[in-house]
Amino acid sequence: MQSSICFNDITLDFQETEGIKYIGSKMKIIPHILQLAKQTNAKTFFDGFSGSTRVSQSFAHLGYSVVSNDIAVWSEVFGLCYLMNNRGYEEYQDLIDHLNSMPPIRSEERRVGKECRSRW
Repeated sequence: MQSSICFNDITLDFQETEGIKYIGSKMKIIPHILQLAKQTNAKTFFDGFSGSTRVSQSFAHLGYSVVSNDIAVWSEVFGLCYLMNNRGYEEYQDLIDHLNSMPPIRSEERRVGKECRSRW
C-alpha cells in the first residue's frame, strides 16, 4: 500500500512497511525522517539501529541504497526478509499453502520441548 505525506513544500510518496510493534519502533516518525532525508542529496541511507527495519524498508522503497545494522539477531532476520528478498509474494504461495495444510503439533509432542525439559 502506498501513502502520501505533505510537509510544507515537500510531498513524499512511500510504501507501507511491514514488521512488528515494539517499544522503540520508529514507525510513527518515518515521515519526519523521510522529510529530513529528502532535503539532502543522499543516495545511501545507514540505519544504525534498524530494529524491525521499518525505516530501512521505507528508504529502500524510495530507491536508496540501504545499510541496515542492529545488535539484535531478530533484526538480521527482518533485514534478510524485507530488504534482501527479491521475490514476490506469489512465489511463496505453494509453500504457504503446504504449511497451512499441515496439522498442528501439540507442544508436548515437539522434540525441542522434550529436549529442553530433560536438560533442566
